[in-house]
Amino acid sequence: MPRRTKEEILQEFHRLSDAFEAALDMHEDLCPEMREHRHLVLTRDDMLKQVDNGKATASQILSGTREAVSDLFQGLGLDAANPPPFAAEFLAEYRRTTGRDFFADAGRPHQRVKSLIKRGTFTSDEEFRLVLRVLNDTDQAILTPKQVERANGMLSAYEVAG
Repeated sequence: MPRRTKEEILQEFHRLSDAFEAALDMHEDLCPEMREHRHLVLTRDDMLKQVDNGKATASQILSGTREAVSDLFQGLGLDAANPPPFAAEFLAEYRRTTGRDFFADAGRPHQRVKSLIKRGTFTSDEEFRLVLRVLNDTDQAILTPKQVERANGMLSAYEVAG
């Protein structure tokens, strides 16, 4: 697979950042106690400055943003086998607020997990953690037993390779 250009990586970063920032804003509206923690989240501008200053690569900030979106999925229960009612409210509010579908904007981590398992190898710690998170969810219903077995083998191989 050919490598992507920095511009292509940053384009995906901005798409995910748009979805993540809108989701955080809405989550704060629905759950006001979250506002006190917002300062802990690096802003898009902060991350881009890290790239401009040579302290991070475009791939690194994209990876971090993917992890943040994955955390959001998990925190809101969007990736649960039976999502809580709050998840449906969030998705409806996202559509009302932005006019777009959250999954179209942010992607679906579970689809990415299946793609990674199909590929058969990890290229980053972020990919490793994404698959590990799904396997650690005892209620997960997205992977077949064969996919779980393959994923466990990939996790072991990645850990051994260190």
